Amino acid sequence: MNLDLRKFFMADNNENKKPPKSPKGSGPNRPDDNFDWSKVLRMVFGWGAVIVAAIIVMQVFRTTQ
Repeated sequence: MNLDLRKFFMADNNENKKPPKSPKGSGPNRPDDNFDWSKVLRMVFGWGAVIVAAIIVMQVFRTTQ
C-alpha cells in the first residue's frame, strides 16, 4: 500500500521515464551537402594573412649582428 501512495503523490517520479531525445537534424552535425566551405576558406586565408604579416614584421625589425 505504501508503494501505491507514493505513486499517487509522486506522479512525476516515474522509474520508466527516459530523457527526451533531440531531433537528429539539429545541432552541429549537419549533412555534408550543406557544409559551408566559404567560412573555412575565409578562416584559412585570414589566419594565413596573420602569419605572413607577423613574419614580415619580424623581418623588418630584426637586428643584424
